[in-house]
Amino acid sequence: MSGSKLQRLLYFSQGWYLAIYGEPLFEEDFEGWVHGPAVPEVSEAFRYYFSGAAAGSGVEEGEGCSDIVGHLEEILETHGEFRLWELDRIAKRGGLWAASRYGLDNIQSGRVVIPKEDIKKFFSGQCRNPVTEAFQEGN
Repeated sequence: MSGSKLQRLLYFSQGWYLAIYGEPLFEEDFEGWVHGPAVPEVSEAFRYYFSGAAAGSGVEEGEGCSDIVGHLEEILETHGEFRLWELDRIAKRGGLWAASRYGLDNIQSGRVVIPKEDIKKFFSGQCRNPVTEAFQEGN
């Protein structure tokens, strides 16, 4: 998996976690990078891990992680098969990424944070409400 695809999957993971549970999955912030939302710390860690410097290191699943693991597995199941360009297109919906890039050229680096509260509002608005949908279909 490429670093860019990992970034988009983390964006969806964070967004849906915020919408469903009302709290962040992780504390690091997304920034509006050229190709889509990204977490700088993840980019650094990804480079470090794949440079071979992290050989032999691993992450152990701690107590209380089963909900998080289940959430991440669901994101991989629903979004993992998309190509990077498709994930980029989806991640740029809703204007959050564009707002973080306001005033920048297409290739200019940007370090503007996309607020978690904005991510939460966007993903919360994407949640399906069967009662509301049934009412709208009936009218």
